[in-house]
Amino acid sequence: MDFIRARSEEQKDVRLNQIKEVAKKQFYSLSYDKITIKSISLELDFARSNLYKYFSTKEEIYATILIDELAEWIQELKEASPDNAISTSEVDTFCLYWSSITCKYLGMISLYARLTPLYAQNIPNESLQKIRHNFLIHYHDLNSLLHSLFPTLTQRQVQHFCQYQFSFIAGFSPVIKDNVAKGEMVNQPNKKLSLSDFQVSFQEFLKTLLVGIFNT
Repeated sequence: MDFIRARSEEQKDVRLNQIKEVAKKQFYSLSYDKITIKSISLELDFARSNLYKYFSTKEEIYATILIDELAEWIQELKEASPDNAISTSEVDTFCLYWSSITCKYLGMISLYARLTPLYAQNIPNESLQKIRHNFLIHYHDLNSLLHSLFPTLTQRQVQHFCQYQFSFIAGFSPVIKDNVAKGEMVNQPNKKLSLSDFQVSFQEFLKTLLVGIFNT
């Protein structure tokens, strides 16, 4: 990938997208500790000093990717969701489409699980505040969507639903980081897990979670 100096906002956006695409590729092909600003810049074929004009650390790059994909995930969920509230008889349908769409973004949630403990120490404060602000905007958007689908739930119950599904997927993050996100088989102790297997498990988890929340 040849380096062309970015002189306009449009060219800067192109450059940012190039950086993020290479970072995403390396996230799925390298162990996280092997990814560096240098490894990303080498694949882009321009000096680290040029990359530092856009990002200070790899965590800042991945946090930006996380925000992008969080927005895409929520938008896709919105487009698949009905305009009216979901009745108890429609919970199975909800769990099916919610799990199907979410499984397309497992890499994002795996990234979230990995980055959370690294944010404060590895992202410059100004960028960190902006990232947190954007994350909260999207998280509120997700909560609003869920509340429109399940209006009888309290805000706290909606927050629990969001948190628990993230925690469920994050628990699989060591094995879903690259293989499950690509739909391949991955090794676990004494068994193999496919993307379809995971989706079924996640779908069942969502139903159990909702039933539990409805009954509290």
